[in-house]
Amino acid sequence: MSIPAHTNARGHSWSQSYFVNEHMVYDGPGMTPVGPFQQAFAYSDGYNFKQGQVGDFKNPTPYTRHVRRLLANEPWVFRQQERYSNGQNYLTQVWTKSLLNWFDPMYVAWPTQFDLEVADALAKAKTKALEKLSANKVQYGVSVLEARRTASMIATNVHAVFEGIKAFKRGYGLVWLQDLVRDRELAKRWLELQYGWKPLLADIHGGAEYLNRGMLSDDFQLEVKSAPRVYLQTPWTVNGGTEVRWTCRGRAKVRLIANVRSSYLETFNTLGLLNPAEIVWELVPFSFIVDWFTPIGSVLSSLSASAGLDLSSRSQLHYSKEGIFEVRGLAQPFNGYQGVDQKGYLRVGVHVFDRTPLYGAWPMPELYNKANPFSTPHILNAIALCGARF
Repeated sequence: MSIPAHTNARGHSWSQSYFVNEHMVYDGPGMTPVGPFQQAFAYSDGYNFKQGQVGDFKNPTPYTRHVRRLLANEPWVFRQQERYSNGQNYLTQVWTKSLLNWFDPMYVAWPTQFDLEVADALAKAKTKALEKLSANKVQYGVSVLEARRTASMIATNVHAVFEGIKAFKRGYGLVWLQDLVRDRELAKRWLELQYGWKPLLADIHGGAEYLNRGMLSDDFQLEVKSAPRVYLQTPWTVNGGTEVRWTCRGRAKVRLIANVRSSYLETFNTLGLLNPAEIVWELVPFSFIVDWFTPIGSVLSSLSASAGLDLSSRSQLHYSKEGIFEVRGLAQPFNGYQGVDQKGYLRVGVHVFDRTPLYGAWPMPELYNKANPFSTPHILNAIALCGARF
């Protein structure tokens, strides 16, 4: 934990400190100080909440930790100058106050956007971890239904290669190449590569990996992890006479440990023969475009991830959030103040950790937002699709 707690005790606990506000008055031409007038006030500089046992690797238990600490408290120093009624002498007042008089950051909530991103990361971690249980999965169910189209693709490309060989032998190979790289023809070839040849080669590689691995024996243990991270920094936002900003980092982690209960069910799932919803989605036209934005295919594929497997009690999910909350005074906080000698600054560190054992209950895959739906490969595929269709 990068934010140190003021105590390691269980339950709720607050720590307190004191700050002295000063009000200095300078009177007369010689600026003779009158005062200072001081006022001390107590404030909370730390909060700690701890619940549950830390546990060990073999027996994880529910655990929650919440820490807040005031890391910096620089006072706000500003002045006001007034002319006496005689028009000659001045009365100057200088205040030295903590920003805690205006703003108590110990009670500030996380940014809503950050909470949503952490929840989205947890959904992604669940789905990705379930997907990893079927690593090197092959889509033989889809391959069987697409066999005629795959055979036609192979035959068409073999025929094109032979036509090219004959064209070069007869001396008009350049004409054959020009026909091959026409816009529409080139777009079709690109789409064939992305959604025809690559899946075919992946299935061949996956099948070879499966033959090399063989059928898993009962009680064989599988372990997978997924731990996406998020980051957010909000802009400085005016709040009364202050500006505030959050800098947040979060992480969601899912750890699944499973034992093979039925090697036959696990094998059928690995070969892509057990999940009809996944097969149907793969056959839906342009379903891959939808998957650019939201991973419906991944969620459907993960629905059968637990087939033939028992989840170990050591499986768990947890998330952590760390943030720095900053407050600084404005240069001119209120009307009537002629100058600010020091703007003032507060910095609070926040740490939250939560762990939940799964106790043998499989997590459900969830939809999540794709980080970059308009990546370079997606844009190239979209251009090729438009070129082939229009």
